[in-house]
Amino acid sequence: MDLLKEINRMQDYCSHSHIEKIEDSWAVFYEEDGDTAKGFVFLYIYKRLPYNPEYNTGLVAEIGVFTFPEYRKQGVCTRLIKQAIDYAKTNKIDIVADCNNNSYPILKELGFIDSKDSRVWLHCSG
Repeated sequence: MDLLKEINRMQDYCSHSHIEKIEDSWAVFYEEDGDTAKGFVFLYIYKRLPYNPEYNTGLVAEIGVFTFPEYRKQGVCTRLIKQAIDYAKTNKIDIVADCNNNSYPILKELGFIDSKDSRVWLHCSG
């Protein structure tokens, strides 16, 4: 399976721009079905100042979750998130998520808690 090609297939499905490479700071988890991916979980890892209680080590990852429609409701997302959580625990990485209506209940079921932070955005890229 061509991982970059499959990530860009996901990008197409979501009407997002293609990427040219997988960054070294990303941990990518996926399940395969032959030459295609069933879904992905990404940990976009970065370092920040430690801030208790939510950023204990200062090592943080934003989680991204996607399952292709034909594989939804089969546990793909849950299995991949569990793999990402195991990776994060091993590497002492705190995980944050900006959830949509599909990912929020799954993440809550897997032990994620609502943040005390008020998150806001300022798009300076466009």
